[in-house]
Amino acid sequence: MNRTWEYHKSVKAYRENLGAIWNEFDKKVAALERYKGSVGYDAELEKAVQDRDAAIKELQGKAYARFAELINGMKESARNRPLVAPTAEQMGVLQLLQMREKVTRDELEQAARTLKDNPAALSVLEEIAQKHDIHSGGFAMESTAGIMRHIDSLYDSAKRICALNKPNSKQEMVAAADIHSEKWKSNAMYSYRVDRDFDNEADTMAALGDVHSLSEFQNAVNQ
Repeated sequence: MNRTWEYHKSVKAYRENLGAIWNEFDKKVAALERYKGSVGYDAELEKAVQDRDAAIKELQGKAYARFAELINGMKESARNRPLVAPTAEQMGVLQLLQMREKVTRDELEQAARTLKDNPAALSVLEEIAQKHDIHSGGFAMESTAGIMRHIDSLYDSAKRICALNKPNSKQEMVAAADIHSEKWKSNAMYSYRVDRDFDNEADTMAALGDVHSLSEFQNAVNQ
């Protein structure tokens, strides 16, 4: 299954469906406006609000279940990747680094190019980086631990997406910040960083999962 593509589609579908719910609500409110002040207006307006909220809650539940299914599939795929032993050349590189008392980031990045496409070797490289207190960053992205971090980020973003009650509410958060404070604005903008449209699969993976090598990530989670 192409889970990265399905994740992108699910993000897009959630925003579209959420927008449709609000459009339907706005139409109902507009139709009721002519009866404002009459008997029964408040009750009809309240019913429209309840119908909207119920539809949003149902959408959120279904979307979250779909995201959870995709995330679990990604993790299973990443964990079950075939373990391929490093080549003699790759083993030599790892052994040399393990013997060193001190290594540099440049050396680790150079080694990563030699170990490319071998998750097992990259996992060892990441351990070496941690031993020398060097943040592995992108060069160990293909390691199982690196893949899992991206998947966890996608899961966190999915939860934030499913918590959105209205599309494009980021603009409302910015407007409210003018009334409150800059700190409030900063917190709001972080919470609503997922509240945007994504042009394509790569854009979605980069923004929501910090994935900057789509093909490598796909190889790990779309098995």
